Amino acid sequence: MSEDGADPTRQDMGLARLVPPGWRQALDSSPAAIGITFGADHRLAYQNLASQAMFGARELGVPLREAFPEASGEWVEPLNRVLHTGETIDVPARRVGVRDQLGDEVRMRYVLAPLGDPVEGVVITAVDVTAEVLAEQALARADLVEGVGSRLTDAPSAQAALQGLTDALVPTVADVAAVYVVDGPDTDPTNPRGHPLPPAAATVTPGLARLGPLPDPPPRVGPAPWDTLVRAGRSVVIPLTEGILPGLAPDTTVTDWLREAGANSMAVIPLVVTGTLFGAVILFGCLDRVPYGESDLPFLEEVAARAGAAISQVRTMRQQRELAAQLRRVVHSLEDVLHGLEDPSLAVEGEVDGVLRCARTPGGIRLEGEVDAGNAHVVAAALRAVTDLDPAPGEVEVDLSRLTLIDVCAARSLLTATEAYRARAGVILLRSPGQAVRRLLELVGVYAEPGVKGGAG
Repeated sequence: MSEDGADPTRQDMGLARLVPPGWRQALDSSPAAIGITFGADHRLAYQNLASQAMFGARELGVPLREAFPEASGEWVEPLNRVLHTGETIDVPARRVGVRDQLGDEVRMRYVLAPLGDPVEGVVITAVDVTAEVLAEQALARADLVEGVGSRLTDAPSAQAALQGLTDALVPTVADVAAVYVVDGPDTDPTNPRGHPLPPAAATVTPGLARLGPLPDPPPRVGPAPWDTLVRAGRSVVIPLTEGILPGLAPDTTVTDWLREAGANSMAVIPLVVTGTLFGAVILFGCLDRVPYGESDLPFLEEVAARAGAAISQVRTMRQQRELAAQLRRVVHSLEDVLHGLEDPSLAVEGEVDGVLRCARTPGGIRLEGEVDAGNAHVVAAALRAVTDLDPAPGEVEVDLSRLTLIDVCAARSLLTATEAYRARAGVILLRSPGQAVRRLLELVGVYAEPGVKGGAG
């Protein structure tokens, strides 16, 4: 009898009784890797030749976790279920943490079947599907990489490009994808005392929609595990275990969301645009998704590099469109500008670069289309013009019912442009924003500012 109470002789007798010699010969000649465990602690009693050839001969008579110490702990629950219920379980292809004798990580598909009546052990039949999984993965990833560049380049703004990036990554390579941008030192993802902005773009797989959006990041209270690597332009993969989660996200709102989502790993990839750290792409793998490993990083970094190049191109094209629009306005609208000086009600009427239309209304202004960093100055000028016309501050209405997009920079410009008016007890009423616009205004804190109110149509 061994030191921990197991009786190898009894196990051998049980194996001989339940697996006769004829069956043993058939199992040994099977091309599939087969192992047999006995008892509630799942002691390895048998390993066929195919399993020995793939993983090496392992010690018999010890618990499976000792025979295969490198394996993940995910196998325990299904083995227990087979032993207690007698059902057969088909485990889909996944990483198991075990490497073959060449040191390569393998993906296995398992069938766990009960042995004996009543059940005394479990027969584990494993098929190596590494080549098949990697081929399918390579094809899907090639399609994604090829499509990311064009998908982002065609975006009308940098923010739309970021949203296109997270949409492309989910669910092909992630269950949750978010991009956090740098907007000064306070929001730098490597600043240990910073207060990161809400994600500039985020996508959650439909299966997790019931949890709502990914919670906003809390203020930093110290360095994160990836700070040094991200600052150096390097990516990092982090397994999400109960021991690691609190250190990654001290805010219980975030950790509770990740637990409920079944997050098993995360990848943090720096997003560099024109040689500058623009932000970070954060991916979460959840539930049945194979946890991220170091082997995934080259692909994820290639996606991020293409995204950075595409965002740079979007910015350049945007700047070119803005310059062309400014030249058109100078050449074709001089007369209207002069007339607007005489009649201020006309001074805020017009279309900007085919993306934004700003119109005067009886109670204020109406914005149509998209407002971002490139045209936020137009909205700011229009708001200042309208509020300056109001000698006795009351309420100026900003109709957002036809606004389809606003970014963080534009939202802040709105506050800055109306600051003096609100300081004189004036009120800015944001009328009928769409769900996406309202969500961003809430995240940036626009509605929390004094003198700003929301209103339905």
